[in-house]
Amino acid sequence: MHSMVPSDGVSLKSPVRGGGSRRSLRRFLGYVRPYRGLLAAAVAFGIIRYLVPLTLPWSIKILVDEFFVPGRRPHLHLHLLMAGLCALYALYAVASYWRSYLAGRAGHRVIFDLRQGLYLHVQRMSLS
Repeated sequence: MHSMVPSDGVSLKSPVRGGGSRRSLRRFLGYVRPYRGLLAAAVAFGIIRYLVPLTLPWSIKILVDEFFVPGRRPHLHLHLLMAGLCALYALYAVASYWRSYLAGRAGHRVIFDLRQGLYLHVQRMSLS
């Protein structure tokens, strides 16, 4: 543990290292715990949001391997492939919106709870 000793001989422990930061993290996670459902949903939508763009290279592979060969597939399959891509990017838009909304909502609620806890703590303090 890193500590600094001033000229009067009193040891000051650095707040950056040690058990204090773990205790602060646990206290903060106590404020986050009521909103873990919102955060889990935001993470799920985030995973969807970041996986959808990975389908573009896969669809280009299908396009090059199967549609650029003459007489290989009817145009209906090409239209279905493109409709599927449009549906995936619509899903991308919906997942982006909900990820942002849910993460923001959880974050604002945690900040509100922190401010409310601080206000109540200051109100309980003595005026002297």
